[in-house]
Amino acid sequence: MRLADVSPAQLALVESGALFMTRELTRIQAYPDANGSYWLGARAGDDNGAWSDVQPFAGPVAAGGLEFVYLDSGGGLAGFPEAVTRIGVSVTGRTVDRPFLTFKLEASASLRDGPR
Repeated sequence: MRLADVSPAQLALVESGALFMTRELTRIQAYPDANGSYWLGARAGDDNGAWSDVQPFAGPVAAGGLEFVYLDSGGGLAGFPEAVTRIGVSVTGRTVDRPFLTFKLEASASLRDGPR
């Protein structure tokens, strides 16, 4: 249920300090700046399918320095979205000054409500 669909009477029944969950459609992407350096940024999606401007949050990264891997319950590549149980992400960072040095960070996480 979207918050816009909740009535004031329903909201009045929620106790102060109650837990709630929210979701926001977010697109994470690597993009080049005017100097050709790549940065990581995020865009928020709205209910009409429009996206906000990219908001940078990390960088610079190497070209192609952002990678997502979608895995199934057996640890292999998921063949379709419903089979995804774990998401892996790797970021290859790059120093600002020449000579450019790179470093790679990798992490993965299981989906909270994903299939087992």
